[in-house]
Amino acid sequence: MALEGGVHPSMAMEGPPYPAMVWPLGGAPVKHVDIPAQSVFMFFFLVGAAVHMKIFQKNRARGHKFLPSLFIFLFCMSRIITSILRIALVCNPRDVSLAIATQIFVAAGVLILFIINLIFAMRLVRSTHPSLGWHPAISISFKVLCALVGLTLVAVIAATVQSFYTLDANARATCLGLQRYGATFLAIIAVLPLPVTALTLLIPHSPLDRFGIGRLRTKVVVLLISTTLLSLGAWYRSGVALQTPVPRTQPLPGYLGKAPFYIFNFLVEIQTVLMYAILRVDLRWHVPNGAKGPGSYAKTQKPEDVELQVSRPTSANTTQDDLDIVSLKQEEEKELVIEKTPLPPTRANTLQVDNPQSESGSIVSERLSSFFAKSTNTLASLATPEQKQRWRESEEARIVRRLGGPWQQLASPTESTFRKSVNSATESTLSPDPRTRSIAYPQKPQSVHTRSDSGAPSIPDVVGELNEGGWTPRIDWDFRSPRRFLSLKKRSMIGLQVGR
Repeated sequence: MALEGGVHPSMAMEGPPYPAMVWPLGGAPVKHVDIPAQSVFMFFFLVGAAVHMKIFQKNRARGHKFLPSLFIFLFCMSRIITSILRIALVCNPRDVSLAIATQIFVAAGVLILFIINLIFAMRLVRSTHPSLGWHPAISISFKVLCALVGLTLVAVIAATVQSFYTLDANARATCLGLQRYGATFLAIIAVLPLPVTALTLLIPHSPLDRFGIGRLRTKVVVLLISTTLLSLGAWYRSGVALQTPVPRTQPLPGYLGKAPFYIFNFLVEIQTVLMYAILRVDLRWHVPNGAKGPGSYAKTQKPEDVELQVSRPTSANTTQDDLDIVSLKQEEEKELVIEKTPLPPTRANTLQVDNPQSESGSIVSERLSSFFAKSTNTLASLATPEQKQRWRESEEARIVRRLGGPWQQLASPTESTFRKSVNSATESTLSPDPRTRSIAYPQKPQSVHTRSDSGAPSIPDVVGELNEGGWTPRIDWDFRSPRRFLSLKKRSMIGLQVGR
């Protein structure tokens, strides 16, 4: 005799948890199918976890905070655990507790990617429509939505576990209703970034509050592709949940087979994870730490040294991450040039401009100069202190060479002397070789006059040295009265007339 709901009496005597009486998603475990397929996906999720954790560590080392990389790593780890549980279930198909854990991990892990896409869509809205995106109502709605996702996940997990621990038909119907609600609600959350992105781009917007690196169209394409892939899997699970459960006594339906299960669950997820790593969403979707309010997404350039801004690093110090940043920065600058390029001048415009060719040439030159200046500054802002020191030294050496150096190192200013001969008035004190200087400019025995200060020669120094030639009188620079100054002026004029 069967109990209510078609349950066999022997099943009730075994006690909970009871084995599933309907076909689960993916059908019954098969060793020669599930183990190879699940092992392949586990390997790819291992690669995805390693790549995203490496990206997160590198970004954190240079002060670039991007938490979605950490969340993607956690999602990959949850999928690795799911693969291990499914392989263990294949080896132990009668373990009901293992089947419960596997079913929970399959349904719950992908929520991390749903939340990440919602965050990206929110940043897009705040970039294109700052006044709307930063409105308190929008922020509160986003937080409420995330809270509903968490509560829905808890309800689905509780209903799934309860369905294995009860034989009451009414309780099972309640659990099935909660599972259907959860699958439908999560499918709506998965597809929500698509209409949000479409409305954001269709509604006219003011100048963009740009964030991250790269072109806006590339960011939108990445978001649309990932949302579409994840929505396919979510709506597949929702459609299966809305179907009437098929008892195990009947043949397995095609939509519950292994091919749809792996394609709409693990395949679309690993494609999204690898696409996030290859297209560097950590650079494209990055916003400044603590961004809040309109205009907070715009990056503020840190004041750098002038020599460091024009210098370029060597190829030995350039990493692959730096090259990725430069390429994405070049994409962004190209888009800016295209957006800001004016339309061809009309007849009315040509009448107002005297020389349109010179004006357009100046505009192009200004854009090219700004483009190359920004692209060369990108690597400088990411350099280590040691690299900055080496670049500064190389730039200083380049400036010295352009000015005619290097020169001979002079002695200390407090110990230097000023020597000048009458016959060698054009002799340079910076001559690199004293022996060559003595041959080219023969010198007479002369006295040494010590500078009156540690800087350049003063007027008394120069006049005192010229006096040694005998053509101007010795001047006493100790002025103590106006009469003495007038007499000095008179004597100097007489000396100049005699010299002539």
